[in-house]
Amino acid sequence: MNATMFTYRVDEVPDATDPTLRVTAGGDLHAAVQAGGEHLSRTLASFPPRSVSVAIRFLFQPTPKRGDPQQRLVVEVAAQAHHEDVAASLSLLLEQGPLDWFYKLKAAKPVCIPWERFHAACDVLRHRILLEPTVAGEFNARIPPEYWFIRSFETRDDNDLHL
Repeated sequence: MNATMFTYRVDEVPDATDPTLRVTAGGDLHAAVQAGGEHLSRTLASFPPRSVSVAIRFLFQPTPKRGDPQQRLVVEVAAQAHHEDVAASLSLLLEQGPLDWFYKLKAAKPVCIPWERFHAACDVLRHRILLEPTVAGEFNARIPPEYWFIRSFETRDDNDLHL
């Protein structure tokens, strides 16, 4: 059994006001991206058990390389086919699937993460809410169709900082 690793970099998130993306999305970019994520999840679930794995990594470096603040956050999709017979299907899913239509995944070398420096790892979840603008588009042509609102993190008094 040979494992095959694929790494893709996401250089930018889709712009909901981009007319080309809106046409590609059938008019509703958020719904199309959501459907693309669901397609990816369902397709990954249809692979044989323990045959593939996919991770979305957000690597934030407070001190950016080459001083460019836009390079502080790196988003990459790392995928591994644990069996050679599914590697082509996995790469096709990521390179030509619905999420690539909006995120333009680019093959890349994986970011070197110094795992030995980390004592623990966790997932951080943020809930998102879409709000409609209070000003109509006819009064301001630059108003986006909706705003993203993220709830604040709430601390838990019973959190003992252990998993």
